Amino acid sequence: FPSHDIKTGDANVTVNETTTVNTNIIGNNWFFSLINIFGNFNGNLVFARPDLEIMKVADKQEAPEGESISYVITYHNKGKSQANNVVLTDYIPSGTEVISYSEGGTLQSGSIVWNLGTVAKNGTGSVRVILQPTASKREIVNTALISTSSTEPNKGNNGTSALTRVYSPDTAGSTVTHQSLSSP
Repeated sequence: FPSHDIKTGDANVTVNETTTVNTNIIGNNWFFSLINIFGNFNGNLVFARPDLEIMKVADKQEAPEGESISYVITYHNKGKSQANNVVLTDYIPSGTEVISYSEGGTLQSGSIVWNLGTVAKNGTGSVRVILQPTASKREIVNTALISTSSTEPNKGNNGTSALTRVYSPDTAGSTVTHQSLSSP
């Protein structure tokens, strides 16, 4: 059995670790380990995992018909390890036309997809999407989701949505709201 020294803050512990299973099951990484700690130990044993977070902001709370709306989608890995095979998807709302989007994205069946690859621990980035309303809709809800092939215990912050009110030039609009969505 391999022996490892763990040094965290004021603690020094010698650990013997035996891996009993290390396999992929239906896309999730399963890791079972038997850990023997020799000596006095006071603290937490943490298995590092990524935690992706996403936020979307529209450049305007309301827009007259025919005027474009720019969205910035910011992502952050606030977990304790890197996230692998990260994919960010922005779903194009009905009644809108795509004007432009950040480099690296591809237009796929009503959405724009960015394959971001690996996002390091504390890594951040952003993409931009510009849409133009094409139908007389009163509200446009633009939704984005981020995912990873790495095991991620907290998926509750992997989605975001921005609502923009569209009005005809002779009427006043309303306000924009943002909400987080859970991944399906």
